[in-house]
Amino acid sequence: MKDAEFQPESVEDALDQQLSEQSTSASPAPTQRMVQQLSHLYSASAAREQASLDRVRQRLQQSGHFQPIQSPNQPFQANTSSTKITHMMDYPGRRPQSMTSLSRRRLLETLVALLMVGILVGSFITVFTVLHNSSLAGKPTPTTHATPGQTATQTTPGATQTTTNQTFETTCPAASTSRAAIMPAITASAQNKLIYLTVGSAQSTTVSLNAYNTATRQSTTLFSDPRNSVINAHLSPDGKWILMVVHAVSATDTQDAIELISSNGQDRQTLYCNTDTILDAWMSPDQQTVVFSLPPSNDGGLQAFSLNAAGQVHRITAMGRVTFNAWLDNTHFVVSAHPQTISGSSPTFLIDATKQYTAASDMTIIHQTQNSCTKMTGSANPNVLYISECSISPTLTFQGPTVIRSIPVTGDLPANWPASLWVDQSGGWVTSLQQVDDKTLIFTMDGNHGGIWSVSTDGKRTAKQLYTIAAGSKELALLGDTPYSSGNVSYDGSLYSVLLNNGDAQSLNIGSLQGGDLTQIIQSDNSQHISFAIVGWSR
Repeated sequence: MKDAEFQPESVEDALDQQLSEQSTSASPAPTQRMVQQLSHLYSASAAREQASLDRVRQRLQQSGHFQPIQSPNQPFQANTSSTKITHMMDYPGRRPQSMTSLSRRRLLETLVALLMVGILVGSFITVFTVLHNSSLAGKPTPTTHATPGQTATQTTPGATQTTTNQTFETTCPAASTSRAAIMPAITASAQNKLIYLTVGSAQSTTVSLNAYNTATRQSTTLFSDPRNSVINAHLSPDGKWILMVVHAVSATDTQDAIELISSNGQDRQTLYCNTDTILDAWMSPDQQTVVFSLPPSNDGGLQAFSLNAAGQVHRITAMGRVTFNAWLDNTHFVVSAHPQTISGSSPTFLIDATKQYTAASDMTIIHQTQNSCTKMTGSANPNVLYISECSISPTLTFQGPTVIRSIPVTGDLPANWPASLWVDQSGGWVTSLQQVDDKTLIFTMDGNHGGIWSVSTDGKRTAKQLYTIAAGSKELALLGDTPYSSGNVSYDGSLYSVLLNNGDAQSLNIGSLQGGDLTQIIQSDNSQHISFAIVGWSR
């Protein structure tokens, strides 16, 4: 009998070819059709191998070299009284087989069976590997997306995403454009740190950015550059970044810049530049937008840009010299126009940072201040502002009575919202006002009842004097100029910062919201030509 030609492509060869093509091809991951084809190939190959084995068995039987040992359904029986084993089936003309030849036939059959089992197991493992790899091939590899100047690194699911080789540009972007900010995650510190500016000296006009640690009672310099002078600086709402307005003092570079630096003094980067004077800049509560102020001339005014992506700067209004009072939400804020005189009134506007106003009449006026004594701060309700007001004497000085009250941004005050928070008839006036939280305000007073106070916002007029300035003293207390409570109050709500100026010297101090003496951080007399400015409390 002539052997049938049986030369099938093995399952291993087929799968190796598929895997080789998959690893070297740019085509997509294996499809369901490919998996079905591989499974079909496995089944067909196994059937052909079984048929080949059956034909080998048949040829061995016909040639007399192989006989079945027993019926599949009967157990093997041995005759222990004889050295011969009698087979259950006898073939005519053949004598019983010896134990040796029978063992050889059994060994041959066992080897053939083991070979077939090995082929089947190997084929199953290979097919399972292909199916597993095909299921993974369709899943994307997580990647940290990089912003301009930032290199992204791959991460595994559940791992902390990190960035490496970050480039923080300090050169100016193209005119009238802004650069996207790079703001890596910063671990919050358990220690209270007050960020402040030291302005000038008798020998230098350099402005340094510093951090005072209340635990170690030590100050460290975060940024100082004789070529650049920091004009204004504010903490970000989360207390981890500082937005600075920097003026270049070199003869060859006269541009002002808006820069960003972390609260630990790292990752300094330039976001925007202008040859005109940048007056101030403020970051939105969601840290997505920067609003800044330019002089009204030469296409100045209030302008804005995004921190998320590089792009064109958006002009909001031509009104530029303003007092920034508060952010109401991520896009709306309140500013007051500068009064022309100490006794002159001025409007307070509600502005949408996403719009462009062609005239002041297009903006919503929410309040008309009586004079320059008016101070404002935000509240826990975006439709409510807290405001302090006083009177002007015939000699054009501030005087009492002083009132702290609530005003609506639009419409009426919410139901049960107290309109009046505090009234002082002593003749003093509020010099700065800031929200601590939704229950408390902190403010400073001059004149009678001078010092530092806190008052509840529940309308019960519960006020507490935290620090007292003696009547007739030249000392003046001022809070930091910031639209966020973190500008003057630590994040744990225990401490506040305040500047004291007595005409001959200035000092930066820390006090407890429970009251008591102040802790002086740094002091300077007028002969040193040094002053200080509060930036805010960092995390």
